[in-house]
Amino acid sequence: MDQELSTIVTWILLLSNALVMGQEFTPRSYCTPEDSCWPTTDDFDELQSLNPSMEVITRGDGGWAEASNLVLNRRISETPGAVVYVRNSSHVQAVVKFSQDYNLNLKIISSGHEFIGRNIAPGCLLLSVAYMDEISTDLSCPEHSSGCMTVEPGVWWLQAYKAADKVNRIVMGGAEPSVSVTGWMLGGGHSPVSPKLGLGVDQVLMLQMVLADLSLVTLTKDGTYKQHINGTITTSDDTDLFWAARGGGGGTFGVVTLIKYKLHLPPSKHTLYICSFSTVTQPGKSLKEIRNGMNSVMQDLPEEFGGYLLTGTTCYTTFPSCKMAAYALYVFHHWGAVEENQRWFDKLEAESDKLSEYLLSGPCSLTEYSTFYEYVKTLPNITYQEVDMDGTFLTSSEYNEDFIKKESNLNAASFRAQSPMSATYIRLGGQTRNTSSGATAVNPLFRNAMWTIAYGGNARQVKRYGAIIKSTVAAKGQYFSECDDTLDPGEWQEEFWGQSNYDRLLDIKRKYDPDNDFTCKQCVGSNATRYKISLYLLLLIFLLY
Repeated sequence: MDQELSTIVTWILLLSNALVMGQEFTPRSYCTPEDSCWPTTDDFDELQSLNPSMEVITRGDGGWAEASNLVLNRRISETPGAVVYVRNSSHVQAVVKFSQDYNLNLKIISSGHEFIGRNIAPGCLLLSVAYMDEISTDLSCPEHSSGCMTVEPGVWWLQAYKAADKVNRIVMGGAEPSVSVTGWMLGGGHSPVSPKLGLGVDQVLMLQMVLADLSLVTLTKDGTYKQHINGTITTSDDTDLFWAARGGGGGTFGVVTLIKYKLHLPPSKHTLYICSFSTVTQPGKSLKEIRNGMNSVMQDLPEEFGGYLLTGTTCYTTFPSCKMAAYALYVFHHWGAVEENQRWFDKLEAESDKLSEYLLSGPCSLTEYSTFYEYVKTLPNITYQEVDMDGTFLTSSEYNEDFIKKESNLNAASFRAQSPMSATYIRLGGQTRNTSSGATAVNPLFRNAMWTIAYGGNARQVKRYGAIIKSTVAAKGQYFSECDDTLDPGEWQEEFWGQSNYDRLLDIKRKYDPDNDFTCKQCVGSNATRYKISLYLLLLIFLLY
């Protein structure tokens, strides 16, 4: 019996451990401004007094209207309970501890760009890193032959591009100039020059981060350097967190306080080639002709060509009523001067000439900029509209006649319904494929796809569009930062990262943030859904035996 008892106990421990290791975190209940446990004015004043250069703003304070409206998305209406602007990692540690002491829902915000509101929650303590905006460059850093750029998390890409331009370098970042260097990378990071340089996560040489245990860690490909809150130092060759932070999503594992990016030698020019097609009649037929024609060249473009394809339907007049047009806008970013790839520009020009009846405003335009920064600083900042979103990845073989037919028919239906709909295709391939799928935490589909697609419209349109478009692809997946926030638990984990990556991310999350202090919508560990079993039930089974 003793042997049987020992065996049973062993199996119960193994089973319970396996189930605990497989399950998500249990959702927490946080203190909000309506609760008696919410920090008092004196508590917030003490936080401020201990960190004089920190800025703490609560409801009713001067500056609250601006501080409580930092998310640049008209879909998001949640209001925080308090906002803290930090200036250094010590401030971050103090705010994380404060949130733990008072059981507050801590959210992290940088530039404010966020499609589904991961950086906000009703009554949260909002930690803003916007004032952490220092940049330094080092052209002789040992980690990368062309140099390195070290940035704090509040830096915008426009600022980073300017700093790189000053030392005759380019840093690979996003197309929207006011997006921060941090959140963009934590989700994966695509760029107009991704086919030439890869993804944002491929550019990272070092990260610093404040963890839930209040330590400050420095993460590299070689391991982890950890400065504990009591001042002691430990080192290890553990690279799990460095892997997870590059593509595992922001607001999940800790608060990033510093990133070191690769710098690259710049091209001779940055060339922009734009073709704008539109039609107000027979949108299905005309879009199929446009897409098939341009696709005959696009499939084989070399890695020097990145950029976007925008397609859909829109109002081309709004007064006295909306008149719809179907459109296809091709925006090619070329790494270098025109003459360096003249034959490909000639092919694009020849194809656009065949489709000249659909050109919206004359021939395709060609503009050469002296640097990438000279181009980016001409762009406006974006405020996101109230649209629902979804997305998918698309390989070159899947971007075929059948796909184009289905997409053109969808646009024709949107045209007939007089309901605007849009899809943005971001070109991948090239160097995005030259990093192994397991090297970072991004969805492995990123490494095989020709395009990542984000489409938006009203909820009904998006669901219909998504169902038809996704029926043409072999594997489900979408970009974490441009995604469908209506996916059920169990779906978004696989679509954002792939199940294998997600399982590893969840284990790392549990290791470094066991109490789930860092959480956000559709982020690693944010749903208690996968496995639930009571250890008391296991004990009861044991006793009954």
